[in-house]
Amino acid sequence: STWFHRSRRKGTHKTRRSPSPLADLPLESVSKYAPPMQTVAPPASQTMSTSPPEGAGLGWLATIDGLYVAQRMEIFEAITGCDTKNRYHLTPIPQGLLPTSGRIPIEWLKHFRAQADVAPLLKAKEESGCMERICCPLFRKFDMGFKDGAGQTFFSIHRPFRCSLACPCCMINPQELTLFDAMGQPAAKSMEEFRFLWCCTRQFTAEMFELGQALPTTQYHLRAPECASSQGNNCLAPSCCNESYDMDVYDASEGAIIGGGANVWPGCNCGGLTERSNLVIRFPLGSTPKQRAALVASVFLVEFAHFEAKRQGNNGGGGGA
Repeated sequence: STWFHRSRRKGTHKTRRSPSPLADLPLESVSKYAPPMQTVAPPASQTMSTSPPEGAGLGWLATIDGLYVAQRMEIFEAITGCDTKNRYHLTPIPQGLLPTSGRIPIEWLKHFRAQADVAPLLKAKEESGCMERICCPLFRKFDMGFKDGAGQTFFSIHRPFRCSLACPCCMINPQELTLFDAMGQPAAKSMEEFRFLWCCTRQFTAEMFELGQALPTTQYHLRAPECASSQGNNCLAPSCCNESYDMDVYDASEGAIIGGGANVWPGCNCGGLTERSNLVIRFPLGSTPKQRAALVASVFLVEFAHFEAKRQGNNGGGGGA
């Protein structure tokens, strides 16, 4: 329409809100875990400079409790089984609107899923080579920028090509992924760690780059167990039989669980039939924006190194396009 084109020329970006299904219900009938009645506003536009500030493009992570990451359905991939470029929508989880522990109620997940479909905060698309997706999709190199509706990049991730080999006592060429802030400076990194019974529980570091330091420091460890996590059983998850594949976030010493994540089943719809990922990241209390960025990097490495492998196995090995 004319208004739409005018708004795009002016550089504005407006979000359409869908009516809440709880708007007509009496207050006393609304559960304490009912979906939120409002959406979080996108962070204010940032002014780029030649001298990047501390945590450039990542400060908005301090104002939320977590992220909902929805993989978009690819029709060609669903029909042929060939691996195409992955696309994702990111939706922020506002502060104080999640239970402090336990699995996230299904009502909340439905709300965040609808928000990711209609009005996500950020969108991202994988940029990778066709040959690597055909010949070695699980180890492929890619870059991915996360942009808002106005095309502003908030952060980006880079995964190098690594042909990993897990031996009984070590892992050769472990998978890794680096997250860059809006100024293109490395802010966080994640690497896969070798663990005994590697095929049953895969573990990934969440590392943060300090200002002026060349090497990152480990902040957390993210575990993706096939059998069970601290939240419950992961067998057959995520599926209609078990809706949530839960992951645990440990502190740097691996002595305590301080956060979590999950890959949740999208329900009886096209997404549920195509095994696309719906990832929830719950940030530890008191964590800094860069520490939270380190967890974002870890979750995306789990997505491409672990959940992608599970999808490839279910599809008979996959391919590329």
